[in-house]
Amino acid sequence: MNKIGTLLNIPTQTLHKAYKITKTAGLEYVYIGNLHDCTHQSTYCPRYNELLNLKQEGI
Repeated sequence: MNKIGTLLNIPTQTLHKAYKITKTAGLEYVYIGNLHDCTHQSTYCPRYNELLNLKQEGI
């Protein structure tokens, strides 16, 4: 396995903890990528708390 593969094996609990820490610290556009979690896999407008429809291209 390559180095990147080992970095991507992060426990879900750790990702949720990092999410909570960053939101508490005041970051507004926080999401957890590559995780089947409808609430945390997307980012929301901090003013209206509505889902932002962001399309990632060219990556």
